[in-house]
Amino acid sequence: MTDDAAWPLARHVCRTDYADLPATAVASARREILDTFGCMLGGSGSPGFDELFAMVRRQRSPD
Repeated sequence: MTDDAAWPLARHVCRTDYADLPATAVASARREILDTFGCMLGGSGSPGFDELFAMVRRQRSPD
């Protein structure tokens, strides 16, 4: 091991199960994810979206 403070944090995260999460944290995460998808859907018809999508696709493409 190392003296790096990230190790205990990483160990804690890796040992945490879904059942260990508070119900309020799960509900908040679900709400935020739904909000993100709603914003993405709402903005998908906005001017410039096709250009933005094309740019993201080029950056992700290995070609």
